This record gives sequence, C-alpha cells and structure tokens, in this order.
Amino acid sequence: MPEMNLMKALNEATTSEGGYLVPEIWAAKIYQLIVAKSTAIQLCEQITMTSDTLFFPKVASASTAYWVAEAGTITASQPSFSQLTITPSKIAALTELSTEVIEDSNPSIMEVVTQRLAIDIALKIDYGIYNGTGTATDPFVGFRSNTLVSTVSVCGEITTDKISDAILALQGANIEPTDLVIHPKVMNKLRKLKTTTTSNEPLLNLVMYGSMPLMNGQVGKIWGVNVIMTTQLPVNLTSTATNDTTGTDAVLVCRGKCGIFANRRQLSLNKFYRIATDDWQIQSNLRVAFAVNYEKAVCILKNIQTA
Repeated sequence: MPEMNLMKALNEATTSEGGYLVPEIWAAKIYQLIVAKSTAIQLCEQITMTSDTLFFPKVASASTAYWVAEAGTITASQPSFSQLTITPSKIAALTELSTEVIEDSNPSIMEVVTQRLAIDIALKIDYGIYNGTGTATDPFVGFRSNTLVSTVSVCGEITTDKISDAILALQGANIEPTDLVIHPKVMNKLRKLKTTTTSNEPLLNLVMYGSMPLMNGQVGKIWGVNVIMTTQLPVNLTSTATNDTTGTDAVLVCRGKCGIFANRRQLSLNKFYRIATDDWQIQSNLRVAFAVNYEKAVCILKNIQTA
C-alpha cells in the first residue's frame, strides 16, 4: 500500500508521469469548453437540476385584458398552465492514450484531448437539441421533432420570402426572433442572396473574422437576426426540388425562450491507468436534459435544397 501511494503521488506531481491528467484540474475546463463550443446550449435557458426529475411550469395560454368603463365590472379571464417534465440522460466520451504519447507530446497531449472531448460532447448535445427523437439512444426531443412548433415549407432554394415568413411566424405570436441556425451548405447560399432582385447588396451581413460573435458560432445577421452555423443539422433529407437526398432544415428561435437545458450532474473526468498495456483511459461524463420550453418561440424552415 505505501508503494501504491508513493506511485500515485509521483504520477500526480510529475507532468511526464500523467500529472496533467488529474481530474480536478480539467473537469471544469472541459465543461466550459463544451458550453463555448455548443451552438445550441447558448440558445436555451440554462438551469441546474437538484433532483432526478424537474417539473417546469409553463403558460399554455395567456389571460386577456379588457377596457373597462368607470365603475364597470372587470371581465375575468384565466390563463391555462401546463408543465414540462424534464429527466436527465447521461452522455459520456472515452479516449485512450499511451504512456509514450503522454511522455513525448509537446505541447501537452492533454490540451488536445480536452479540446477533442469538449467538441465531441458539444456536437452530440447539439445534435440532440436540434434533431433528437426521444429514443433510448437519442433521448432529447429536439426542435425539429417537436410537432407543436411552427414550420415554413421551403421545398427548394432558400429565399428572402421564406426567411421573412419564418420571422412572421414568431412575430405573429408577439415573439421577436433572435437566431437563425443553419448548415454550412445553406450558409453558402445565403452569402449569395441580395436584398432585392435588382440590388447587389448582400442580404447577409457577415461577422468580421476573429470577432467575439464568430467565436460563439455567429457568422452574420439577416434583418437583425443572428445567423449561427452548425454541422449538426441533417443534409440528407429528400429534397422536393431535386427528388434526391440533398435537403436540410433551418431553425429560427427566440433565444432564452425556445428551450431549457438542464444540468443534473456536473461533468466528471476520470483517469485510469491500465498496467497490462501501459496506457491511460480518459473518460468524461455528465447528466443533462433538454426540452422545448415555448413552441411558439421556434419555427422550422423545412426542406431547403443544398445541391
């Protein structure tokens, strides 16, 4: 036992022996990177769960206001309420590193592993928030799978008219859209759109390279709406325009109202040394949940041609 404690102390004190793999040092950093690299989490209201099930109240329909004459009777109206039942699911990633890689890497291999774990988990969460179908292997019910959200059928090339229709879908419910989430293939088409058919002025106001919005996934603005780019939207939907699998969807939302992202278990990072093979296993996991909060704060632009 004393020899084991000595080896543990040596390994944690010496970077070449794995000291930079101490979980306490990296777990918080990885979670911060996950949130920073996720395009979907930032759109949601973020909360911390204190139990395995969260019952989140929501207004299904609002009360009504009336003009009332002097000394007149005020007409009563009752809002109706519903609630979201949110349960967390575990997401995890595992990678292996040889002792030789740890010893010889410069810069530190842990920097690379941290970035990769964060990206992998962030992309998986993003996919679930945008596309999840509520199955055992895909537990979130994402924006695209929620049958109560508004839709605008594009069925062909993206146009200014279709974007305007989607904006109207939210504004017609007294909600101001903040973000349009698109695939890079749609981004390529948006760059070519003009404000009018007779103008050379681009519709998309691109964000300058290296600016803070770009680092957070925002690539530009259309009519004051942030444009966010992600690879986690499908590009294999059957396109009505071409009758092949070259279609995708875009998601228009009101930030903070569209969804709830709940964290039940803070990210934990675990390291394991395998003596038989002289290598390390690095595992990270967390328990999180997502639900569409207010369906009227979301509109899906469906079947955009990408070919």
